[in-house]
Amino acid sequence: PVEVNQGRYGPYVKFNGKTFVSLEKTDDPMSISLDRAMELIEEKEKDIRTPETTKKPVVLVLTISIILILLLNLINTIIFY
Repeated sequence: PVEVNQGRYGPYVKFNGKTFVSLEKTDDPMSISLDRAMELIEEKEKDIRTPETTKKPVVLVLTISIILILLLNLINTIIFY
């Protein structure tokens, strides 16, 4: 089911009770077509599935881990030599 509602931050489309998409300024919530609503939902779901959103946290964690290992090695070198 697709619903159009008015929320705190403006009109939005709700799909299957779990996907929420804000309407653009040019979309009229009183006359938006089902095709346009589905287009907005598909765009949002496509953005969620992009692999780039999952890569950034992994790269950040690996970078921080490498920096910590290098710092620990430097501290061990300073202390024991």
